[in-house]
Amino acid sequence: MNEETTRAVGRRAESRRPERRRPAAVRGTLPILLVLLTCVLGLFLPPGSALAASAPGPAVTPEAAIEARYQQLGGPAGVLGPATSPVEAVPKGYHRVYANGHIYYSPATGAWEVLQPFLAYYLGLGASAGALGLPTSTAYTSGRGARVQNFYHSRVYWTSATGAQSVYGPTLARYLALGGSAGSMGVPTVSEHAGKRPGVRVTGFSSGQIWYSPSTGAREVRGSILAKYLRLGAEASWIGIPTGYMRGTSYGYRQDFQHASLQAIHRSRGVFIRVSFATSVRTPRARDIPYTYRSGCPVPPSGLRIMTVPFRSFNGDDHLGRIVLRADVVSAIRTVFRYAHANGWVIRKVYPVDKYRGSDEASMAADNTSAFNCRKVTGNPYKLSQHSYGNAIDLNTFENPYVTASQVYPPGSATYLDRGNVRPGMIVRGDPVERTFRGLGWPWGARWAYPDYQHFSSNGR
Repeated sequence: MNEETTRAVGRRAESRRPERRRPAAVRGTLPILLVLLTCVLGLFLPPGSALAASAPGPAVTPEAAIEARYQQLGGPAGVLGPATSPVEAVPKGYHRVYANGHIYYSPATGAWEVLQPFLAYYLGLGASAGALGLPTSTAYTSGRGARVQNFYHSRVYWTSATGAQSVYGPTLARYLALGGSAGSMGVPTVSEHAGKRPGVRVTGFSSGQIWYSPSTGAREVRGSILAKYLRLGAEASWIGIPTGYMRGTSYGYRQDFQHASLQAIHRSRGVFIRVSFATSVRTPRARDIPYTYRSGCPVPPSGLRIMTVPFRSFNGDDHLGRIVLRADVVSAIRTVFRYAHANGWVIRKVYPVDKYRGSDEASMAADNTSAFNCRKVTGNPYKLSQHSYGNAIDLNTFENPYVTASQVYPPGSATYLDRGNVRPGMIVRGDPVERTFRGLGWPWGARWAYPDYQHFSSNGR
């Protein structure tokens, strides 16, 4: 036979062989085997990894997936103990209850158990219907001995000292970028919660806190800067929430906030509020000057301005003050404050005298720096004060007394009549304040027979 004939005979012979049948798989066994194989592979993958948490194939039922995980954990003799419920639908997936825990499943997350100490915390937050969502990993040990379990929207960290605490979203991303529980922030001590301003979220850690808002992102604050920030009132304070990360400088460390910076100085010299010099000016409303203006005063409200201005306080912090003055002297007073601020010349406080119900004596006793106040001269009820015109200013009234023929104002300030003993806040010839006023042509009240060391005016009165 030729080669072609041999092939044809072989094909006919093969066609007469009896067909070999594959044995049928036992019903229900294959899906469970597939899930078991997936779970076994998951043992060799990092907790929470995409493959470890991947869903079984479409043929896998919730019952099969949960049973496979249960068997992997030792079945009735394992950590979960015997089942106490059937597989039931829950928000976002399925679960089954066991004597010592629950197993949760969804096609997106896979089947994962939740045991104590996480279970009570998870159930308390609403389980799969709550803020955490479904589990996406088993529990594992992380830095500093913390036990961790991953959930769809969060990670929960547990230690015997802190209990279970959850970290979410952008804050979690920042925390992990800093090394998680092994990093500079330590372990979570307070779960994310609403801050004292709308839209602000705060999470506490053993070595710092993280503030988050949609406009600023997640920013951690640590160490001495954190201590200062908390003393100020944190996010409720006037400096707002952090907008930058702490960074090293030539003098120590600095961190920026919405309205100021905090600067930590080397060698424990302290942490101080710093603001860039910038002012804002507006025309006062009637409710701004209820005690210092009245009908018949020489300058109407339309001719006045309220200026918000930075100044360096006696404790070394920068603050924002408000001063009411005549519109045409705003530029001059701004210049004085700018030079005082640039040279660290300290000022106690800057408020409109309305804070003291228009009382010049109360304002002086409080060591308040102010300008406009429609009133009589203190100590002379027959003469209108230059402050009524808004072109005179009194600075650091306690350190720079006002002297009359019979009295020194404010009471207790006579010790500052010794002008040779220069102390913080005193105005002396050639200092940033006196020199700037002199350059502007504003005479100083110290030249009078009864000196007024706190007083400058544009016309020398």
